[in-house]
Amino acid sequence: MEDSSISALPHSQSCSEAASFTNPPATINSIDDAGGCQTKDAHAARRDQHNRDERASAKGVSDILFALVETMWALLCTYRQGDEEKLSQSTLGIVLDGALRQLELQSSQETCETLRRENQHLRELLWAATGCVQPPSGRDTGQH
Repeated sequence: MEDSSISALPHSQSCSEAASFTNPPATINSIDDAGGCQTKDAHAARRDQHNRDERASAKGVSDILFALVETMWALLCTYRQGDEEKLSQSTLGIVLDGALRQLELQSSQETCETLRRENQHLRELLWAATGCVQPPSGRDTGQH
């Protein structure tokens, strides 16, 4: 009795893919070997990407904090002009909540982008280790 998932593949793929997944430790080792074959250029590129991500993150946080300081300064000026204290306190609470939400959103976006890149890197390692052909760029890479 033949496995339906293997028989559904084209014959040229079914043999190589079935053979590569029948021995998971060997497949894992071949993926590790493919990952271990990265050159110094690849490591430098990853380090540069990490540095760019860190700078973008710091800029995003500083932009949010600068906007928060500007808003708080405007609220302080309004309060000093004698406007209602309760209104100023509730407005300050709303402004602080908004800044916190912006920071949370930025953190989530950075995490999503990091996971997308790691996923793509792992797919490339898997494709290299199994000898499979990569899908066309943009289709299965998460890029829009």
